Amino acid sequence: MAQPSTHATGRKFVSLRLAAIGALVVALAGSAYYVLAHWPQRGGSYPASAFEVPQGASLNEIASELERRGVIENRLLFSLYARLHDLDRGLQAGNYQLPANLSAAELLAFLSSGKVEQHSIRLPEGLNMRTVMALLANEAALSHQSAGLAGLADELDLQLPFVEGAFSLKPISCRKVPQTSVCCSVPTMP
Repeated sequence: MAQPSTHATGRKFVSLRLAAIGALVVALAGSAYYVLAHWPQRGGSYPASAFEVPQGASLNEIASELERRGVIENRLLFSLYARLHDLDRGLQAGNYQLPANLSAAELLAFLSSGKVEQHSIRLPEGLNMRTVMALLANEAALSHQSAGLAGLADELDLQLPFVEGAFSLKPISCRKVPQTSVCCSVPTMP
């Protein structure tokens, strides 16, 4: 039998290498396309639930907790998608009520929206600051850092002893913000 020439064997080897590299490039391109186009739009399969994004939490910490709870399937894909679309820095701290079955893209948009749980607290007209402090201190929906009237005045930027008009007659909605005290906003009335 005749031996194949070393030149023909070398060409086969180069052809096989090129074919392997081509197949690898196609596989990587297909994977990237899936990650960037289809995976983020695919809805999850989890029930509605409460979820807290702690103050100062990194994207990796948030993604790990979401994966642990079964909200996302893959924290690495979630983090990669968020970073590629510059969504990793917009996540906001707070307590959220996650709707069921959001896609990764919808979940990132939701956690960036700042639509945290809202709690209404009524402060009847004519209350003095000590009574207001007692009402706020007993409100389970709020976390508190300050103690005493002076501490609350500092946090709410009140000029004691003159706090006339500091609290509107309009309803004030407050939200629990981890690691801070009272975060209140007064809705505008038409």
